[in-house]
Amino acid sequence: MRIYIETSVIGAYEFGDEILKRVTRKFFSAVTKQHHELFTSDVTLTEVEKGSRIIQRKMVRVIKLYRLKILHLNEDALILADHYIKRRVIPAKVAPDAQHIAVASISGMEVLVSWNLKHIVNLRTKLKVKEINSELGYLVPDIVRPDEMMIE
Repeated sequence: MRIYIETSVIGAYEFGDEILKRVTRKFFSAVTKQHHELFTSDVTLTEVEKGSRIIQRKMVRVIKLYRLKILHLNEDALILADHYIKRRVIPAKVAPDAQHIAVASISGMEVLVSWNLKHIVNLRTKLKVKEINSELGYLVPDIVRPDEMMIE
């Protein structure tokens, strides 16, 4: 399975509370053992660069440790993200959230994993992304929390 891992999951590996860390680390262990292809994007790298050197170092270490492949925010993804913003799926002030969903969609990811419940992992966003992606002919990734991926 091709899995896109959004910034909040990578951050939770090192910086979440104890429960979030434990669940996130269990997720990474499970998807690695199951030999899924793991991806993130340059959107994540841009978000990581905004953190302190310590945060950058630890988050990049997670990306390297689990061999996440880096996808790129291309013109098609920018246009799709703009659709999400214009149609009020994602607020403009959190445009990177729209970009994560767009990159995952454009790149044919089967699943997008995030801890961002406010803007990404919620029923409204899932339904609107499905509507827009279907209209435009893009794959609709399943948008889930890490703990939802650990069902065997």
